[in-house]
Amino acid sequence: MVINSQYLDKKSHFQAIIEQKVPAAIILDANFSDGDGLRFIREYRIKHDIAIPSVVVTDRHNLEENLQAIRGGAIAYLESPVNVPHLIDILHDHLAEGDREPFRIMIVEDSESLADYYAMILDFAGMKTKAVIDPLNNHRVT
Repeated sequence: MVINSQYLDKKSHFQAIIEQKVPAAIILDANFSDGDGLRFIREYRIKHDIAIPSVVVTDRHNLEENLQAIRGGAIAYLESPVNVPHLIDILHDHLAEGDREPFRIMIVEDSESLADYYAMILDFAGMKTKAVIDPLNNHRVT
């Protein structure tokens, strides 16, 4: 995996760059230089309806900030100094999801409407589904 990175220290720089191309991920200082980094990323996510995977880095251990980051959609909350191999693993695991074969799920349910409902939700999440209706009698697969 090739990673291109860019260092931005002001919200205005970030906004200008992100208008050109949405990044695959953001590594964000919780104390973004000209404001609250957590609030900024949450507001951007809501305003543009884009879920950009974010890793929040901080120089202090703060449970409330950690919860705020995760509730705001961060995939990780790390304390400085950052363990770089761990950060790379987090990014690799999260960004490599598109390269994976989708999960294959077999739904065994005697109610066809429930099986269809479960299949619809799982299909929407990117999984491949097959449903077996009434497996003890006719083994019908939908």
